[in-house]
Amino acid sequence: IGCNFHCEHCQNWHISRADPMGAMLRPLEPADGVKRAIASGSASISWTYNEPTIWHEYALDMGTLAKAKGLGTIYVTNGYITEEALRELAPMLGAFRVDLKAFTDDFYKKICGAKLQPVLDSAQLAKELGMHVETVTLVIPGLNDSMEEQEGLIRWVIEHLGPDTPMHFSAFHPDYKMLNRGATPVATLEKIYRKAKELSLRFPYLGNVCHNQFENTYCPACNALLIERQGFSSRFMALDGNQCTNCGEKIEIVRHVS
Repeated sequence: IGCNFHCEHCQNWHISRADPMGAMLRPLEPADGVKRAIASGSASISWTYNEPTIWHEYALDMGTLAKAKGLGTIYVTNGYITEEALRELAPMLGAFRVDLKAFTDDFYKKICGAKLQPVLDSAQLAKELGMHVETVTLVIPGLNDSMEEQEGLIRWVIEHLGPDTPMHFSAFHPDYKMLNRGATPVATLEKIYRKAKELSLRFPYLGNVCHNQFENTYCPACNALLIERQGFSSRFMALDGNQCTNCGEKIEIVRHVS
């Protein structure tokens, strides 16, 4: 349990800063985790909320067993991982969902106690190693919400990870040690979304917002609704396999993480 960042705005601090001996925690051996996933009918195992690089060996052991059983594997991470460790995970890891918390080193140093470049390096390496990569940016008013910074981040993703990379822009709410800032206005997120589309990012999304049209997946060619999302539910619409039924555009969608 724990995290190698110390983000003042941590949205999951009840988990990442939990007492290792606390009542909310239960031991789970890697093999037991895989058995439970199979028994529940799950298609994949995801290491999330707590930072998985903290227990690298545990995730590696469970992921290796999971892959052997045909389960997908997903790493939800801040991306602060060495090249050696990421390469060790690569044979068993299907998806790398990485936080790009900001696009300035100043933010990373002051707010997270870390550096930006290692995160960018790991995201790029994960892509090179064949993992499916998605990014998430928590947009915080007054800290990383300028259009100049967000445009720079979007351009970097397009250039280094590809225009098909899903980018999620999520709303901040006051939490942990950052209670003095208001929640992110939906209008700010929608402005960033439109800028991403303008820059030819094919699959931007908004997160931590309720019943917003930009949670959905749209065809980048004709804008037909491909996947409709509400909360944790999703419904396929104008999509047949990996093709838009409205215009025939090939859609780079991952239905199952291997």
